Amino acid sequence: MFQLNVTEVVIIKTTSTDLLRIRTGLPQAVWPYKGEAWIGMEVAKGKGEEYTKQNFPGVPFTIIEGE
Repeated sequence: MFQLNVTEVVIIKTTSTDLLRIRTGLPQAVWPYKGEAWIGMEVAKGKGEEYTKQNFPGVPFTIIEGE
């Protein structure tokens, strides 16, 4: 089974959905190929923090109030 190393989550609250930006242990896939890759997903409005705590326990997260 493949396991993805998640090191940080940024939750961006918008007027429609919460956007999660998830920092991984994977190498960056675009030039200049430095740093770690980020992946993203959408979560129901106002549920980003709850989803992050349930599915990424112990991973540090930041919340940004977007528009």
